[in-house]
Amino acid sequence: DVETNPASFHLWLHLPEPWRWADFCAAAEKRGVRVTPPDVFVAGRAAAPHAVRVGLSAIESDARLETGLGRLAELLTLPPELRLSVV
Repeated sequence: DVETNPASFHLWLHLPEPWRWADFCAAAEKRGVRVTPPDVFVAGRAAAPHAVRVGLSAIESDARLETGLGRLAELLTLPPELRLSVV
């Protein structure tokens, strides 16, 4: 599920269950792809959406963009890695 505007240089990738944005950002970075978490765009104390922002304009080639988007698409087919918190 993607949301964008034809004039935009980014898109919002809405994450399916059970993905949470923090887990998706970490997993994407492990695969060499950086996405922006939604909380940096939220004003005040509102809840961040279960989505990530994918920038499309700072890529040096179409091939590299295609590789990155392919890695994100592949990641969406996998379950999130289990992460344990220790308190």
